[in-house]
Amino acid sequence: MYRVKPPTQRLFGYSTVSTHDDTDAKQQERKLIAAGCSAVYLDLSKAARQERPELDELLDDLRPGDTVIVCALNRIARGTRELLDVMERLRLMGGHLVSLSEPWLHTARHGGVLFEFFQGLSAFERSLIQEITRNGRSRAKKQGIRFGRPPTLSIAELKKARRLLDAEGYTVAQTADHLGVHRTTLYRALTRNGKAGEG
Repeated sequence: MYRVKPPTQRLFGYSTVSTHDDTDAKQQERKLIAAGCSAVYLDLSKAARQERPELDELLDDLRPGDTVIVCALNRIARGTRELLDVMERLRLMGGHLVSLSEPWLHTARHGGVLFEFFQGLSAFERSLIQEITRNGRSRAKKQGIRFGRPPTLSIAELKKARRLLDAEGYTVAQTADHLGVHRTTLYRALTRNGKAGEG
């Protein structure tokens, strides 16, 4: 079994596991204890929730020189941005992060370089996404695609609204009630299409 030898005072294990996979939890706990962890903090992974109380408690309890050990990086972070956040919290308190599956991470001498690398990678990913989004919106606009919320009233409903207002003497309030929308919504739709009524 691979055993961690970082420059540390204390070793703590951390992991997230599925609420339905007790076997995985036990396997990870065994690996972390074998790596020298004196305690293992475990959060249950729930798709609809972002809170991880055990991780927060672990980070709050750390002292300078302590090390957090995980079986794999995806057990402590769900993306580059989240990994950067955890690494920054550890850096500020003088802690270390070790991954049993990614041994290149915990070379203390290169920790700062790796952190800067991840920061640069995260910024690069954001710039790529922004550029792709801008280019996509530009192409879509050239093709006549409109952005924003779709119209509340269809063209057919607007035609009906005009008929009710012009030919049948409905007020805007009565017409809006007939169409099942708020009066303000009808006003805006009519104004956008060049016809505002009274009432």
